[in-house]
Amino acid sequence: MPAAIRRATKDGAAQIAEIIAEISSDPDPVGFAETLSTEEVVAWIDRQGDNGVMLVVDDGRQVLGFAALDFDSSQPSECSFGAWLRARNRRQGHGHGTALAEEALACRKTTSLRSRTSPRSGRWCR
Repeated sequence: MPAAIRRATKDGAAQIAEIIAEISSDPDPVGFAETLSTEEVVAWIDRQGDNGVMLVVDDGRQVLGFAALDFDSSQPSECSFGAWLRARNRRQGHGHGTALAEEALACRKTTSLRSRTSPRSGRWCR
């Protein structure tokens, strides 16, 4: 089954937490100096609501990586972005990281994601 990008759900929070744990244990962690629990990832997804987006790339067996675009309601013109893959899924030539980045950044100009559609799938921003 080819990998697909979709909006992150609470059901995938444990796998996202695993990826964060892997990233935070890297010698030079980017974006995550410490781990997040499954519950903290669920809270992150809930907090974003329609004012941010968290996407995953999933191969049908597991989440290979995720991307997050977070808007700061106190600074509506600013946001933070990151995309992370499991170490074993990096540099394989599949373009998963690039695809995640493109999909998440497609929402960069709006703070209401309900009206924004993905240039690839059109599904996850509804």
